[in-house]
Amino acid sequence: MIRRPLSSLKLKQTDIEEMDANMCRVLKAKEGTTSGATNEAQKETVQAEQSETQKMDTSEDT
Repeated sequence: MIRRPLSSLKLKQTDIEEMDANMCRVLKAKEGTTSGATNEAQKETVQAEQSETQKMDTSEDT
């Protein structure tokens, strides 16, 4: 069994935001909305991923 520090098991805020964006995308897809809505959801996901990488970069500098 691999031992990991307890902090790695806790969800980070960026992980929660990414999951929220993914859930929004999935729910919109299930509703069978127009392609415009799915494009919007994809943009949100991309923005969430970009903000996540930026946050990771700033945290590495400290």
